[in-house]
Amino acid sequence: MDEAELLRRMTDEQLVRLYGLWYEEMKTRGIVRTRNIVGDVGEYYAVEAYRDNPRLPDLTISPISMKHFDATSHEGGRYSVKTVTGTSTGVFYGLNPPGGDEMTERLFDYLVLVRLNKDYTLDGVYEMDWETFIELKSWHSRMQAWKIAVNKNVLTRCLRVDRI
Repeated sequence: MDEAELLRRMTDEQLVRLYGLWYEEMKTRGIVRTRNIVGDVGEYYAVEAYRDNPRLPDLTISPISMKHFDATSHEGGRYSVKTVTGTSTGVFYGLNPPGGDEMTERLFDYLVLVRLNKDYTLDGVYEMDWETFIELKSWHSRMQAWKIAVNKNVLTRCLRVDRI
């Protein structure tokens, strides 16, 4: 019997309890730190992808309180990690709105895009430098902040971290 069949046989109460046990085990293993499961899983995959490649710096997850970046390298590089399951990242606050002064403080050095499949398995890890981020960002009018569209054009401008 596969995992899906086991889940279908569970009562609603058992399934809800399983989520709590699953979450606690993920936390114990250091895969998640908060209730933002998707973001935490993306950060975990990002750190693992960098750690698995000797040509890339090792990343250390930043404290939850850090405002604009999620990880740092031993050389001091600041990495913002965005996990995507669709065609756009979450938003980036702290940058000037459109039509304002284009000069803005560098919030991070690299953007790491972690793409997940529907089943939350890793699709790919991509790195974009700050200058490319500034060039490709687009305005999310409802959120009043910037985002990155995740499409083939954008991904070709990135370094594929999990495959080098």
